[in-house]
Formats: sequence, C-alpha cells, structure tokens
Amino acid sequence: MELFEKLIVKSLGLQGVKLENWEACDRELKLVLHARQDRDSANCNQCGCQISHVHEWKVRKIKAVPIGSYEAVWIYLKQLRGHCLMCDDKVRSAGVDFTHPNFENMTYSLVEKAGRLCEEMTCESVARVLRMNSKTVWNLDQYRMKQMKPLLNYAERRLDLEQMSADEVH
Repeated sequence: MELFEKLIVKSLGLQGVKLENWEACDRELKLVLHARQDRDSANCNQCGCQISHVHEWKVRKIKAVPIGSYEAVWIYLKQLRGHCLMCDDKVRSAGVDFTHPNFENMTYSLVEKAGRLCEEMTCESVARVLRMNSKTVWNLDQYRMKQMKPLLNYAERRLDLEQMSADEVH
C-alpha cells in the first residue's frame, strides 16, 4: 500500500479495505473513494467465522468524515458476500468493522464527529456543516444521549429529562 493510500485509510478510520480508485470534484468539495473489502480478513457478519467462497461483491455507499478541504467524502465499498460454512453454507455478507451498527451507511468516525459537534452546536447547524440530513443528525444525537444518560446522576436534581439532547436549542 503506498504512503498516500495509507494516510487516507488511517485518517478515515477504515480497516480491512484496499483503495482501488478515487475521484475528486473540487467545485463541490466532494471526494469519492472506491474500495474493496480485503478478502483475507472478511468474516461472516452473523457468526464471525471466515467466509470460505466468494458469492458476489455488493457495492455499498458509505458516508465518511470530511478530510482536508473535502467536505463530502463518500466510500463506495465492494463488500464481500460469500458462503459461511459455520452458518450451514448460507450466503452471508462480510462484516464491515468501520461502520456504526445503528447508522450503517456512516463510518464510526463520522458518527463520533457529528455527536461531538452536537454537544457544541444545534443539530441543524451540524447537518449543514457535515452535509447531512438534519433528521439523521437529530436521531444520532438522541442515540448518543441515550448512551450517556446512565452515566449522569439525575436523582439529586429531580429534573425531567425525558427528551434529553446535547444541543442547547432543544
């Protein structure tokens, strides 16, 4: 893997992929990466065992965190689908480790970046900055708040935090 490719893969938090090509649209500040899942490290998304035979390559479109001057970064991932011997030789998709389980068309790094920004700005502003759907950002913010809620001590304050959000406008 060449140095530039390693830098992109590392900065976007991608694991188990090989970059095949890239396209940039400087006018729209958009970067599109074409990647293929590494066949040797592809494991069944159900049981975690190695996939034995390739059935097909399914293309997935995954939104990634902005990189450099590119505000919109998309990864077109060729995801392996193959036969899993441990799942009775059923055709299964290989797991993609860098996508968030609750927001499967986004990378972990994008979800984390959006969540951190929601703590400082409104969901609407975060959606504009990251070029995302505002409802998706709101859902992401609500997901993060449900994860954080058990960590906080509410008994002393007796506050009604039924609809808790990180952004001050809510």
